[in-house]
Amino acid sequence: MITFKVPSGNLSAVLQSIVRAVPPTHTNPIMSEFLFQIKDNVLYITGGSGVFQITDSIALSAESNVKDIFFSVNPSDIVDYVKDLPEQPLTFQFDDSAIVLQNDETEERKDIFDPTPNGEGQLTILFDEGEISFSVSVSDQYNAIATPEEKLVDTFHFDVDMLSKGLEYTSASLDSNTQHASFAGVHFAFFPDRLEMVATNGFVLTLYTVQGNFLPSADSNQSTAFTLPESCATYLKSFLPRYLGEEVQITRYESSIKFNIATVEIISTLNESPFPAYHTIIPQDIEYELELKSSILLSKVRRMNKFMKEDEGVIFTPGENSIELLVHSEATNRHAKEQIALSNPKGFNTRFELNNMRFQKLLGNIESDTVLIQIKDITRSFLVVPSSMPEGTTLINIISAINQNS
Repeated sequence: MITFKVPSGNLSAVLQSIVRAVPPTHTNPIMSEFLFQIKDNVLYITGGSGVFQITDSIALSAESNVKDIFFSVNPSDIVDYVKDLPEQPLTFQFDDSAIVLQNDETEERKDIFDPTPNGEGQLTILFDEGEISFSVSVSDQYNAIATPEEKLVDTFHFDVDMLSKGLEYTSASLDSNTQHASFAGVHFAFFPDRLEMVATNGFVLTLYTVQGNFLPSADSNQSTAFTLPESCATYLKSFLPRYLGEEVQITRYESSIKFNIATVEIISTLNESPFPAYHTIIPQDIEYELELKSSILLSKVRRMNKFMKEDEGVIFTPGENSIELLVHSEATNRHAKEQIALSNPKGFNTRFELNNMRFQKLLGNIESDTVLIQIKDITRSFLVVPSSMPEGTTLINIISAINQNS
């Protein structure tokens, strides 16, 4: 019998954080469970899909003093039950003598420290006035993502705040359902004087740039880049805000990446498909600029959702001092029309149409009081950018107009 104690609050916080990375089903059933490992009197809990994984740790009390073990736990057996318990020490009892082997070729019980154990054991968790007990898996089939030191490429250190903000911005152009493998992720490009984070789904594109000394020993024309899968980028976007103010270390390997933040380690595979040459599609030498109040514009296009489908657009007709927004559904014989004041110094007066849902996502990126819609000409993509950004940063959103001159 192996016994150790874990504070219920610490355990619940770790489980709640990691469970969102665990798929409900997987071709390898062990991957839909938590991996519990004890090493050097520290409990490590891992969850992941095979695309990315997250590990957090809890130091065990000195009296635990247990040997190194590992087993896997179904989230349904532990997450909600522990969450509902009042704060208290939990006593774990793992009966390693009760392992039932799944290998029928031998009747001799293998010890769990055998390099290839495969079977089931029994885990009991004791708490004030009760206990729960359930079967756990003991298997070597958990597919951990490799981070071989001999394949190390680069290491970077920067603030969690910067990484979190970049993932928040680029999420507006991510699409989990994209059929283009090269679009399915957030692209990181490190240059000696800047970091670029960019995402596109083929219809919109977001580019966030931070000035800084990211490749201190590199020549001015050198760069390094990788693309983080969409699933890991989306997870990090919601996970990172709790660590604002901390430092993140990013270790890049040939085919994987590792993020270390406080006690947390997140490892992800990398997209193998080359990312599109995004610089070539960003319009230069902007001819026209429309400036509008960000919050007012966003509230108006959101209201118009009620009169349109997701794949339909808003028609913009700019004037000298205001712009008309129009949505019209012939199928239901409904339309909505609104006006909003604008600054239009060069008198751009060509009507254009933008997909409403995509445009809304880009507007959600705008934190400045006013938003700039910049146009080279009606045949090129439109830039949707904030009128101001924190020093050393830039944000560019790109969206193509549809049904020009309609």
